[in-house]
Amino acid sequence: MPENNYGFTPTQIDIILREAANKEIDNPRFFLPSEDYKTSYGIWSVSTEGDCEGISTIQLGVFQGHVDDIACYLASKAYYCLSFTRILVKEIGAQDKSAIDVHVQFDIKSDTWNMDPKIRASALNETIFCDRPVLAIAAQQFGCVKLIPSVSKRNG
Repeated sequence: MPENNYGFTPTQIDIILREAANKEIDNPRFFLPSEDYKTSYGIWSVSTEGDCEGISTIQLGVFQGHVDDIACYLASKAYYCLSFTRILVKEIGAQDKSAIDVHVQFDIKSDTWNMDPKIRASALNETIFCDRPVLAIAAQQFGCVKLIPSVSKRNG
């Protein structure tokens, strides 16, 4: 059994384990985490667990690694505790963009919200969409661009 530093003596741990083993469990599934939480390694959204009003709850970010490593890294930021939510990433392969017609917007941290719509479209075409078979054009919705198929990028 690995050593722990949670204030339990080896004798106390043995007692806890024996008591758990001796308990009759009506529904063993009740004592197992869901499938998404059976491994410690993954992509985790972490926040502080604050007071009931949420005043001291702070989103700390998204981290990739083992829960214990992330917890050690963020330990000084915990209020009551650190709250971990697994982020499941669904990888999307190449899609047919011949009929794309959708508006997209990036968050405020992208610095695109305050741009003129035509400048925003041009800037995104020169950066994030420069090697993609789509063209961003100015849109009327705030902070958005409209993505349409780019014939020249697909054939070029």
